[in-house]
Amino acid sequence: ANGRTEPFKLKYVEIGNENWGPDYLRHYKVLYDAIKAKYPQVVTIADGPPRDQQGPAPIEILDEHFYVNPPRFFDMAHQYDDADRSGPKIYVGEYAVNRGVGTGNLLGGLAEAVFMLAMERNADVVRMCSYAPLLENVHQRDWPVNLILLDSSRCVGRSSYQIQRLFAAHRPDVVLQTQVQAPEVELTGVPAAYGRGRAGQPQTETGQWARVRHVYALAGLDQGRGEVVLKAVNPTPSPVSATVMLRGMAKVGAKARVATLAHAEATAENTLDRPDKIVPRESDLAVAGPRFPLPLPANSVTILRVEARTEGGP
Repeated sequence: ANGRTEPFKLKYVEIGNENWGPDYLRHYKVLYDAIKAKYPQVVTIADGPPRDQQGPAPIEILDEHFYVNPPRFFDMAHQYDDADRSGPKIYVGEYAVNRGVGTGNLLGGLAEAVFMLAMERNADVVRMCSYAPLLENVHQRDWPVNLILLDSSRCVGRSSYQIQRLFAAHRPDVVLQTQVQAPEVELTGVPAAYGRGRAGQPQTETGQWARVRHVYALAGLDQGRGEVVLKAVNPTPSPVSATVMLRGMAKVGAKARVATLAHAEATAENTLDRPDKIVPRESDLAVAGPRFPLPLPANSVTILRVEARTEGGP
């Protein structure tokens, strides 16, 4: 009726949304069997039971949702590291820092970036992810934190949106073993309680939250471009003079490209009136060899790309 005559190339179907329990399992099997009987190529997604529990029908991909405050995502820096590789794959279908970050400040984006590093490091288990919610009309905010703000004539992506763009634009093919030597530090003015917050509810859980790492990082290899991609997050109010060591590289390019998203204040937010307050800035960095310095500003996400050739390979 709307002009499309061919079927959509549907690859995934989720059965339900945020459901579980005996009734869901029975209905899940009915729908799973019906889908597979007619469309065996379609991959089904189940809602979020514990990964070690199986129902009456197979679970191909499991949908997990996380709406938390910054400390929870910092705590999840190693989420899925010990996941059972023989279990179902994971789709993190909804995630966001939606509490204690105003209407979506930089601190929330930095905490999300740390969790995103964990998902990328475990991409053999976490096959997909999607931020939620996506759009907010500023004249009717039904959810406390959304990715893109708009009115009748303008729109702006929050710092979380800018971080999503950076991660999407710099995806490696292969995750490299990454070791980070960095101390833990205390953050102040961070929500102390975990949980979910909705618009209109007071967000009063402030105070000092124990400790975070000064630097979180993950490296990968973009085989098509022959480049190492390094993502680093400094969620603290102090800059870091980091040193990068690329082990096992026979040749490293003389110049790296760097994209940095940072602001002096972790509470800073992009707004319709100030849409470019927190956006990535690109620069070049001279590289003298496999060991080189990399400045990491306060409250920042930094992505570095440098040409590199592994020992015994392209």
